[in-house]
Amino acid sequence: GIISANWATVDKETKDYVTIISELGRKRYKDKMNLFNASQKIIQLKKEHAEADTGKKMSGNLKKQPTASKLVHMGSPVRRN
Repeated sequence: GIISANWATVDKETKDYVTIISELGRKRYKDKMNLFNASQKIIQLKKEHAEADTGKKMSGNLKKQPTASKLVHMGSPVRRN
């Protein structure tokens, strides 16, 4: 293509400069993606911990409720006219 044909006429110093800039851009992108992925992992872990804590609280609440054998059946409510 046109780019490869023109690239053949570019001097070595310019090619080296463009290569360095490209590598810096790739490194910056990779670093930002790693940071983003790490932040997403932290967010996910926080959600999992919150869900686990909520589950513990709920199971703790369930344990505090009386069992069926301890409940007293009171019958149906009295209707008044």
